[in-house]
Amino acid sequence: MKKSYSVNLKGRVKNFPLPKIRPLIPLFEAVVNSIDAISERRKSEETFSDGRIVITVVRSQQLTLSSKDLSPVESFIIEDNGIGFTERNLESFMESDSEYKAQIGGKGVGRFSWLKAFAKVYVSSVFKENNEFLKREFEFSLDNPFIDDTLAELNKNEVSDYSTNITLYKYLAEYQEQAPKQLDTIALKLMQHCLVYFLDENCPEIIIKDDNETININKLFRERIKAEENTAVFKINNEEFKLLHVKIEDKAFLGNRLYICANNRLVESKDLTKYIVDLGDQIFERCGFWYLGILTGNYLDDNVDMNRLSFNIPENESPLVNDIAMESIIKQACAIVKEYLKEYLERIKEQKIARITDYAIQVAPQYRHLLKHMRDDIERIKPDLPDDKLDDELYKIKRKFDKIVNSENAKLFERIKQGIISTEEYETEFKKQIEK
Repeated sequence: MKKSYSVNLKGRVKNFPLPKIRPLIPLFEAVVNSIDAISERRKSEETFSDGRIVITVVRSQQLTLSSKDLSPVESFIIEDNGIGFTERNLESFMESDSEYKAQIGGKGVGRFSWLKAFAKVYVSSVFKENNEFLKREFEFSLDNPFIDDTLAELNKNEVSDYSTNITLYKYLAEYQEQAPKQLDTIALKLMQHCLVYFLDENCPEIIIKDDNETININKLFRERIKAEENTAVFKINNEEFKLLHVKIEDKAFLGNRLYICANNRLVESKDLTKYIVDLGDQIFERCGFWYLGILTGNYLDDNVDMNRLSFNIPENESPLVNDIAMESIIKQACAIVKEYLKEYLERIKEQKIARITDYAIQVAPQYRHLLKHMRDDIERIKPDLPDDKLDDELYKIKRKFDKIVNSENAKLFERIKQGIISTEEYETEFKKQIEK
């Protein structure tokens, strides 16, 4: 039966913002839809608990430069045993910006990313309505301004369970070029994007495979990520935020990150070493983990853009804007991270100051006075810099110090000229400046 969309499909897809460097977003959207479908089935069927999602990676048949090279990813097939394409779900699918999943953070636009990056999508869904199994099939593409679906009743002997297959068919060239080829890379990126879902003990089993390899992403999560039981809660202007502390016990993760999430999905990832000076790569060597903070909150859920690639939140604090700035959120989160990692960070800081002190005394005495007079700037130097980089940083601080001293001297002489300083004050100030 032909069904029309509630929107100009070509125009909607054309205006859907999907950067070429984010080629896996359509896959992520399909997987989250599957997770939602499984959750919906659990609510309607109390005895159902075995949620399962299988992602099959289909590779291009084009020849590679070497037989050892992996062929590019061409398509994805996502199969789940969720509620399926019932009449109500199909109606929601046909409606742009549908509010059907609004209560769980659905924007009603994720499927448009499918046609932004793929030539077309095939849908095949077996589901139950009125206690009868039905099978619905249709093609979702820009070639048709409508959906012409087929609906068939199935004999109970023909089927034993719900099953929905979404085939994201043939990457468009500009997105295929950016898509990772390694199966473990795709698995890791999916795990990172849906990290909040994996933290839930009711997360469905999610498998990804190609012709040569199969990865259980839940197992990957359990092996590589250790979530702490405590979650820190903080408020800014009566808006509540939650920060979950996670330890990544996998060296390949590379880095200490703050994941800023909305509606259980990763939106922005921040490098914490840019905000916390003594937090660096050495934490894994010393402690056996990378730090990952997962930040969530209703304010983030309410202010994420429609494609969940960024936030509609001002970057910096301003007296002219009443909204909470991202700068304030990150600052508060980093304060909590520093407290959580306090023991480690203090040890690193002590070792850093000891090394800089030794360098300034033994190797470069021209910086020795900075240890006393520019202590705050010294503490802002990154740890474990090689000697040449350390010297560069100390030289910058010395130049800053010289400017400060020259400015103070000028102000002191001006006060003397104007006769607004006593002899006793002058002697005290003079001694300070001479010492510097």
